[in-house]
Amino acid sequence: MAGDAAYNDAHQYLSESGPEGRRAWLAALDVLESLRPRVVVAGHKLAGTDDGAHIIEETRRYILDFDRAAAETMSARQLYDTILALDPNRVNPGALWSSHAR
Repeated sequence: MAGDAAYNDAHQYLSESGPEGRRAWLAALDVLESLRPRVVVAGHKLAGTDDGAHIIEETRRYILDFDRAAAETMSARQLYDTILALDPNRVNPGALWSSHAR
């Protein structure tokens, strides 16, 4: 059970985690991965998606993509559009919009 540490096809709520918080989140994902789970139940997910361990890496990639986009964009709208273009099918784009505070 990963709770809020892993997301499964949902935009992640990052507005309360600055760069240091996101680094800590990545470290938590490393710990989860080190346990070599076969099943990972995310706290936030698109209904009907599988609970495979692959969501740890997908969550990690999302955070890294967000960090990269936050460094490269000049406005909240650009950040939102960049991440939405990378992950257009994830649910809860409102969480992404609220994350613009970086």
